[in-house]
Amino acid sequence: MRLTLTNIFSILLMLVLLGVVPYSQTLELSGLKFNSKNVELYERTSAAVFNDDPVTIKNKISVSFDISFWTLKYFGTIWRIENNKKEFSRLIFNQFKDPQYYYFQLFVDQESEPLEINLSRIELNRNSWIQINIEFNLKTDSTFFSVNNISSVSRKFNIPDNLKSTIYFGLKSLNDINDFDLPGFYLRNLKISIDDEKHYHWELNPNVNNGIYDKISKSKINLSNSSWLVKDHYEWRLINSIDGAGSPLFAYDSIKSRVFIDLKDKLVIYDFLTQKDTLILYKNMRPGKFSELIYNHFTDQLYSTFVGGGQVSVFDFNKYYWTLIDTTNEINGHYYGSVRFINSLDSSIYMFGGYGWHTAKNDFFKYDFIDKKWKEVLIKGRISPRYNTAITQGYTQGEYLLFGGNGNEDGNQEKGFRYYFDLYSLDLKHSTINQYWAVDGDIQQQKNIFMYSRIFLIPDDSSFYYLKSHSINENLYWKMYRTQINQKNKISVGTDIFIPLEERNQKFFFCFNSKTNEFIYLRYDAGSMKTYIYSLKYPPVESSVFILNSQQKNKLLYVWILSSILGLTILLTTLHLLRKKKNNDVITNEDLNDDPIAQEKKNYIHLFGETKILDSLGKDIFQSFSPKLKEIFLLILIRSINNHHKGVTSEELSVTIWPDSSPESAKSNRGVAINKLRKALSSVDGVDLEFKNKLWVVKIKNNAKCDYQEYLKISSHLRKYDNADIKLLAQSLNLLENGEFLGGTSYEWLDSFKLAINNEIIGFLKEFLNGKPAKTPNNVNIRFKVCDIILKFDRLDEDAFKLKIRTHYEAGNHQLANNTYKIFIAEYKHLYDEEYPLTFQEILFSN
Repeated sequence: MRLTLTNIFSILLMLVLLGVVPYSQTLELSGLKFNSKNVELYERTSAAVFNDDPVTIKNKISVSFDISFWTLKYFGTIWRIENNKKEFSRLIFNQFKDPQYYYFQLFVDQESEPLEINLSRIELNRNSWIQINIEFNLKTDSTFFSVNNISSVSRKFNIPDNLKSTIYFGLKSLNDINDFDLPGFYLRNLKISIDDEKHYHWELNPNVNNGIYDKISKSKINLSNSSWLVKDHYEWRLINSIDGAGSPLFAYDSIKSRVFIDLKDKLVIYDFLTQKDTLILYKNMRPGKFSELIYNHFTDQLYSTFVGGGQVSVFDFNKYYWTLIDTTNEINGHYYGSVRFINSLDSSIYMFGGYGWHTAKNDFFKYDFIDKKWKEVLIKGRISPRYNTAITQGYTQGEYLLFGGNGNEDGNQEKGFRYYFDLYSLDLKHSTINQYWAVDGDIQQQKNIFMYSRIFLIPDDSSFYYLKSHSINENLYWKMYRTQINQKNKISVGTDIFIPLEERNQKFFFCFNSKTNEFIYLRYDAGSMKTYIYSLKYPPVESSVFILNSQQKNKLLYVWILSSILGLTILLTTLHLLRKKKNNDVITNEDLNDDPIAQEKKNYIHLFGETKILDSLGKDIFQSFSPKLKEIFLLILIRSINNHHKGVTSEELSVTIWPDSSPESAKSNRGVAINKLRKALSSVDGVDLEFKNKLWVVKIKNNAKCDYQEYLKISSHLRKYDNADIKLLAQSLNLLENGEFLGGTSYEWLDSFKLAINNEIIGFLKEFLNGKPAKTPNNVNIRFKVCDIILKFDRLDEDAFKLKIRTHYEAGNHQLANNTYKIFIAEYKHLYDEEYPLTFQEILFSN
């Protein structure tokens, strides 16, 4: 499509009238946090709906919302509804009634027993989302109540006619000393329907409608002492502390979600699910001075291993006794800084690398408990000698990923060690090791800069996470990073963790708890003689995503002004570009607006921006799918085109889509849904749902296409060949211009994958900003286009922002460059409450 002046003024008018800056809408990061007994009464959270103007209900009211508990320790009121300022009903979370279950109790009147639904303590964990539905029918005096599709028996109550209602979550009043109990929970996706006529929907996303206005009528939810859930995805939060003096060792049981804390003469076992600890007093002291603790969940054994090699001691959980070992030669260990792990194939302890006697190592060993010695394991392939390498379980059984470390090509310390930023795949099933990738260039070893020995792979977003220390003004901090398996990127996430001088040893621990979906950091404080436990919710976010809405009354005006300025900037920039003549060897505006997707009116799957499936007649059939059918299709499709999956098994489909159903019920539901999906897709030529090799797969063939699949092909080609294809480059930009991958769509299994895809796209675009491929056209059109698309994904991306300013300036548009700078620093100040550190001149003339 050619951009005309009419189009430009239409876009500008829309921006001025709407006054809305487009924001990312990730459901996983939406939600309010309710403070409970973790703070004083006057600091606890209250959220009120319709309290300014109570709503009149004549026939029926339906309320649904998602909640997730950040702690399961606190009893109290989740929700209540009033009639003429008198309480009519309330929902209670009760963890005291039964040691096996958590109870949700809906009280409707003071005389009747409550409607109750219980969830097993095994299935309800911290940070897992559940949906609650409540409906009152005034005409039939009936009440409906469900939790995660588990329905309570409907019962008749004495429900008043013509309710005039206000709804509260958490506390009603901070001044009522009798109203103080509420659970610790998050709230999101609140929907209310009145008499099937008035509808309200609060996503509770801080970046949408100021976070507190509903999407339909802009009705406000009034908050007291609340904070946004996204804060717990960025800031490490103290969740508990454990008493006990000593120099602790730590080990983690990922199956039962518990950590072992060894204090030399005793063992503390802390359960992350129940948040309770158990104390075991040893019958003998744990042997060894400089040891590492390892738990083997295959054999339920706890090991104490010397950091430089030596014999391994085993703890007897029945007798509370450590096996005696010979520790006299431990001081001669040659493998300090080696990494040890349990091989899932044979349940044995393996060891790699290390340092000793001025030499770094690249040997692999397996411990023999009969001969009480480490025996070398021969591995095909080579990894350079190193120590302080990090490790994680890979995608398949027996596969492990080895990341980074300190060393050099022959291990000789006299030649100087470097820090490696590389990734290897160790396959113990076939005894091979292969390199995924390595960052070129020598990175010199720095004092006090090191990496924690465990990294954690999250298969759903194809990334691994790790801690690496860094120094600021002689102070040392842990910084958490995310790196994608197929990329060499390094993205900082979460806040820094300060490392006190006296704790720069093994008095800390880092792990990922898949059941509560959080990273865990433990540190021992010698002064208080306590071990402190911190949590960071998955997915952890970078600072640019961490946007805490200040709820200022003038924010909408602020956004409106920014939008208007931005619109004027777009207008002036576009007019300037339209007047400029382009040579044939550069991308023109016509190239960039010749959208391949717009030409595909039939048999096409849109995943960028709004999700669509265009059939053979060009009709979008996706909008006619039920919510469940949409989720099933997207799950199978994404797993069909993901690099690490070729489809979905029936079992995985059932567990993901119907997690609370019995196997028989899930199988029945799955069969019905598959038949409906196949029937719906029959109208799309070239898109078929197949079951092959025990996997459900969406096949796209013949003339059918999918924009994400097209992007993968184009980006792969452009990365592979140094000489950029101009038309191909234009196609990739036009594909991405439609917006985020699956924008507006969110499921628990999807959100982390979406985040990874969007980050990968930003990385792909930045390759062109950095001149890769080598012959990428260097002209105004493409540079503006790339910058604008990146800023759609991350509006505070400094690389894109700087290039956009320099491009304006080099083209002679000095005022536009200055305006772009002013908009950016104003937004930066608004979001971070600090001045942007670079001046306009520094951006123009610095590297």
